[in-house]
Amino acid sequence: MSTLKIDSTSAAVTAPGVSESPPAARASILLVDDQPARLLSYEAVLLGLGVQCVRALSGAQALEKLLEQEFAAILLDVNMPEMDGFEVARLVREHPRMERTPIIFVTAVNVSELDRLKGYELGAIDYIAVPVVPEILRSKVAVLVELHQRRGQLKALNAALDTARTKLDAEYQKLLAERDAQLQATLQESDRRKDEFLAMLAHELRNPVAPIATAAELLSRLVPNENQQTLVGIIQRQAVHLGRLLDDLLDVARITQGRIELKREVVDIGACIQLAIETAEPLIRSKAHRLTVTQTLDAIHVNVDKVRLGQCMANVLVNAAKYTPEGGEICIRSFVDGDHVVVEMQDNGIGIAPEFLPRIFDLFAQAERGLDRSQGGLGVGLTVCKQIVEMHGGTVTASSPGWDRGATFVIRLPLAERPAIAASAAPANSDSLLRVMIVDDNRDAADSLAMLLQFEGQQTLCAYSGEAALQEVAAFDPQLVLLDIGLPGLDGYEVARRLKAKAPKLRVIALSGYGQVEDRQRSAAAGFDAHLVKPVDLDALKRALSG
Repeated sequence: MSTLKIDSTSAAVTAPGVSESPPAARASILLVDDQPARLLSYEAVLLGLGVQCVRALSGAQALEKLLEQEFAAILLDVNMPEMDGFEVARLVREHPRMERTPIIFVTAVNVSELDRLKGYELGAIDYIAVPVVPEILRSKVAVLVELHQRRGQLKALNAALDTARTKLDAEYQKLLAERDAQLQATLQESDRRKDEFLAMLAHELRNPVAPIATAAELLSRLVPNENQQTLVGIIQRQAVHLGRLLDDLLDVARITQGRIELKREVVDIGACIQLAIETAEPLIRSKAHRLTVTQTLDAIHVNVDKVRLGQCMANVLVNAAKYTPEGGEICIRSFVDGDHVVVEMQDNGIGIAPEFLPRIFDLFAQAERGLDRSQGGLGVGLTVCKQIVEMHGGTVTASSPGWDRGATFVIRLPLAERPAIAASAAPANSDSLLRVMIVDDNRDAADSLAMLLQFEGQQTLCAYSGEAALQEVAAFDPQLVLLDIGLPGLDGYEVARRLKAKAPKLRVIALSGYGQVEDRQRSAAAGFDAHLVKPVDLDALKRALSG
């Protein structure tokens, strides 16, 4: 703890971090009397005090001296011609700089109590009678000189303290700024690592999900037994559910890193709603919900990323289906409100508690629920929904009257002009059969995908490393290569470059757990003709095969 040091012999006070005051300057005493002889006698009496005596022979001369310098005390004769001591004292007290200067009146005549009172009212601190007793005068002036010096020291000390306080405040603010900057940097680094971890986790989990989904698709075509089909359906639904969770994790990481890019096009809002319904329909059907969709007859156009916006609406619909008891009601209504389109999604489910509503779009936010976690989920779907809608220049809000009274989500987006009608493209020819090489170090993923393609009538060959693919390509002479990018050793990018160098017309399609714009650009730069994201959707794969 900081303390003050007090010198008991001199009453000097020193604060920590503040240098001691320099020795006091020589004090000045103003001697005012119209008789020069008295001035000389006063000066002689005060000689031993080490003070500087300044003489004034009149009141006017005294005021001039006071304006020139500061005095520790004034020895002032009462009875002077023209301007007496009382008048001089009055003028001194009216001046801001001099008002605290101590005055001792000197008088050669007996003064009445009334005169004494008048002097004290004008600021005098004492009276001395003539003839002056040297010891009395010297002791009174000595006290006033010491007070003056102490006052000067305190003034200097206060100034030093103010300077030190200002310096300490500046250093403290600097330390706070440095600490805040360090904390901010630490938080940003932790946030970056979290995003990278989520992205890596989602990517790595796609590798085992891909062969599971592919094998389930293949089994659905092979097993004739109804009970077996039920089991296959369970695998397929759970694989789709897991894939959706992985998509949410990747989207959160991409959005927070600012790496997501919207592929905008002018579409009918009904197409986005239909995409959402297709995603949520299996869950809605399994819980026997009644879905009602109300739309205008005329198309309502918006300039959006159709897939992303459909995903946003699907997240809301899936939540509505999850948190509505079986046989519930889900309503979707779209309409134009000014220069915006409004999509309302309402259910009669368990509702939202008032205290949870302000946090419903927060990352990983979930209302309290039992240990069984029967509804599942990570609490990221609505966060993704809000961020993507806002990237489109829109808003999404949630409301609920309370528990067991349902919930309503409202998405508002800017309207777009009706697009020009484009000429329809010729349908792709998907009848031709191909020789397809599958290159993936995950043997289950490669083998299951090969079996699925064989079931479609394609001829396949699996290679489980980049080196093996380069060795076998000449003998197999593939027309198309499905190539995993994340191969150990010789990665997919290098394998693609070497394959293209040997056979420039060979079609090479990338398989990856990453599907962002920069991922697709990098694969295209390496020579890939297309880019598929694991687990590969069968329809997307068929389109890739057809070229």
